[in-house]
Amino acid sequence: MTPEFLKEFDILMQDEGAYSNNPKDPGGETKWGFSRRWNPDIPDAQWATWSREDSKQRAWDRYWSAYRLDEIKHRRIQHQLFNMGFLCGMKPIVMCLQKVLNKLGEFVTVDGIIGKETISAVNRYRNEMALDAAMESEIAQYLMGLPKKNAFINGWLSRNDRDWGENKA
Repeated sequence: MTPEFLKEFDILMQDEGAYSNNPKDPGGETKWGFSRRWNPDIPDAQWATWSREDSKQRAWDRYWSAYRLDEIKHRRIQHQLFNMGFLCGMKPIVMCLQKVLNKLGEFVTVDGIIGKETISAVNRYRNEMALDAAMESEIAQYLMGLPKKNAFINGWLSRNDRDWGENKA
């Protein structure tokens, strides 16, 4: 696990917390950011003792490493992909990035996959402030398009817009 991942995981856990079982949460029971409903492959015995360390390993495997986030040179984009991808699923957030890249003249396929094409395009783009602002806006548009019955939308919008100090361009 890289220092960038460990820092982002700590930021993520500030929002996610240790345990939640909010009846309005479509994920249901949640431990350290992972919901029982969306992670049915976790055996009952393991779920009973699910820890922050278990979540850290799963976040590394399923989000950071699988989506090659260490290859993204823009820290704020790493943050947005990881944090918002954790909330909404990586594919729609990666598609937000790909749409932004296209709008900024770095033409890539909008497929929700972070491959060589997307990594090269995002790393080539030099105006990190413009990229950050465009990404924030695209994610907000995506969130606003979610069903209004989502009780968490306002918190997610705030989370998307939050300035995390050095992560902000």
